[in-house]
Amino acid sequence: MENTCPVCEAQSFKLIGEKLGETYYRCRSCGVAIGLDFWNSAERSGEAMYDESYLAKSGEMHPKTTQRYHEFLDFIEERVEEKNLVEVGFGNGQFLLAANERNWNTLGVEISSAACKYATDELNLKTLCGMFEEVPIEPDSVDAVASMETIEHLYDPKGFLDRCYYVLKPGGILFLTTPNEKCLTRKLIGMEWRGYYPGHTILYPYNVLKVHLKDCGFSVIGGETRTIIPRTIINVYKHRLKTLLKNQKPFEGPKGNISLAEAQSIRDRIDASASTRLLKVLVNSFLNLTKTGEKTIIFAKKQEKPY
Repeated sequence: MENTCPVCEAQSFKLIGEKLGETYYRCRSCGVAIGLDFWNSAERSGEAMYDESYLAKSGEMHPKTTQRYHEFLDFIEERVEEKNLVEVGFGNGQFLLAANERNWNTLGVEISSAACKYATDELNLKTLCGMFEEVPIEPDSVDAVASMETIEHLYDPKGFLDRCYYVLKPGGILFLTTPNEKCLTRKLIGMEWRGYYPGHTILYPYNVLKVHLKDCGFSVIGGETRTIIPRTIINVYKHRLKTLLKNQKPFEGPKGNISLAEAQSIRDRIDASASTRLLKVLVNSFLNLTKTGEKTIIFAKKQEKPY
């Protein structure tokens, strides 16, 4: 391959595998996983993927998710003097609503016209529709930029991080979440991990994202990896066993992923018991210690770039 890694600019890659028409490669230098579509796609914005169905998939927020949003905002508020927030890729707008409840001055940026219309008309949120790198935001004007489950969809992650740096005030906070490509689930089920999915163009291991943030002028001030869904792993191995016993050709597609409703139901059952809540805390502590949770949550501070 003669393509260039968007993180470290190396040009040596090894094949990870194929899934649902997408082929993934790993940079031999930094370890980031990149979909072939990252280099080959003619539609660089990806806007065609984010119609009304994208908004529907965002779903309604589980109360625990809303609680987590407020915990994220607690962390940010302790480190900024004013409350000007931009969220990039805001989906159904629930994080912006949580920030509004806390008297933040918010702006949502989305390439999905359906999401912008819904947020503006139904939620009374201030939005800009378009590419974050292109919409009009003044330099050094924002106290915090939030972007959840977005960077893995981008075709120019460095350009995105540079834009975050541009709009943030000195000392401003960047808050990101994204799938952690080095998670335990991926190691156990390989290409059947839900992170490998059409539309996911770049997948960072936690420590690789930390390095990329540093290279773009940020210092990481907080972060964790969390979450493993045993049901997903069990479903995959059940399917593999069935395929083996019946001598069938393996099914091409996701076999272990569970629906959002199922995930929320499992979360409710875990939280209903003190013993399972304790087990959840212990498991997430291990996943964070080893940086092998499925989700990366990271906070970074804008530093002055050396010239």
